[in-house]
Amino acid sequence: MVAAIGLLLAVAASVPVAPSRPRIQLDVVVEAGVDLARDDLRAAASLIADIWRPVLDVDVSFGSGTVQPGIAERLWLTITNRGLEGDDTGLAWVGFRGDEPLTTVTLSMQAVQRLARDGRWHGRALASYPPHMTRLFLQRAVARAVAHEIGHYVLRSRQHERAGLMRAAFSVDDIMDGVPALGTAIRDYARRNEQRASVASAPALAVEPAAGGKKQSEPSVEN
Repeated sequence: MVAAIGLLLAVAASVPVAPSRPRIQLDVVVEAGVDLARDDLRAAASLIADIWRPVLDVDVSFGSGTVQPGIAERLWLTITNRGLEGDDTGLAWVGFRGDEPLTTVTLSMQAVQRLARDGRWHGRALASYPPHMTRLFLQRAVARAVAHEIGHYVLRSRQHERAGLMRAAFSVDDIMDGVPALGTAIRDYARRNEQRASVASAPALAVEPAAGGKKQSEPSVEN
């Protein structure tokens, strides 16, 4: 019995465990003429990872072109001065083909800068604050908008929620006042991932044979 248990444990240990946390690689492309400092872009990338950390890992790549090991899906982020056709207030967007999202997220730096120029934070014009506050807003706005579009991608849905990361629009107050709640749809997505990982990592245990009998996992050979 001790030997049999040891064999079962060895079999279980040899089964690869499926990760419960998906990893997404986000490759960033900044178009010519976009006014976004490299330090601000890197700060925004770190914030994107922070927003999604409870559910999945976002690895941001700046033009390396190399897919990192363990990546489940790869997305591209294009930062442009263009706006979304028909909606000059939209900060970012991801296209859909039918019900499937495309793999490119587009961010309008012009729209982000317009919100920084015209927006108000706690009733006061954001532009009236010291310059470092405007930089902080730009970092957080880029992060929030991109994280939101990643949400549309991983959920395979155009739908919005009333609050949290997947709400339809963000005010300056929303952007400046902390990390958004992930919301019901993303929590459900995380729960499904955990359930799939649990099933995938469960080893198929051999059936213990009756005394004097053959193991059911081994075929009988008659001479």
